[in-house]
Amino acid sequence: MKYAAVVLLLAASLFGQALPDAPSEKMEPKKGVWDDSVLPGPNITWRHVFTDKRFLIPHLVMIGSVVFDAEITHAGIAHHKCVEGNTSLDRHPSRSELYVNSMIPALALTGLDALMRKGKLPFYIYDGAPVYGTIIHMKAGSSWLGHCW
Repeated sequence: MKYAAVVLLLAASLFGQALPDAPSEKMEPKKGVWDDSVLPGPNITWRHVFTDKRFLIPHLVMIGSVVFDAEITHAGIAHHKCVEGNTSLDRHPSRSELYVNSMIPALALTGLDALMRKGKLPFYIYDGAPVYGTIIHMKAGSSWLGHCW
């Protein structure tokens, strides 16, 4: 009962205060990481392309997933006597063969996405591919952990 009285007194004091002004039409919304308008106009430089967080984050995560997949696969082949399931590689590929097989498409995709970013295509066109590559490599590396270790 005592707490209810205190809450009612605080609520009553809030109703007596003047409310702040509503936002006007002149207020600009804050620009976020995923907003296209943070880049300069139609002439985007390569520096802007490769320092754009929306470009860097998905591609670095994809390259990290390629490294994860290659290292887990190499450890499974070297120490646990498992075999590679990828049909484009032999059953016991070296670490360099694993990296070459995965990094060439990943880097080619990154270059293609950089060209699309420079051309200011909508982000969902070039941001979807690294997400798909990340899913494929994380699934492949995780299957080694679940089935071979």
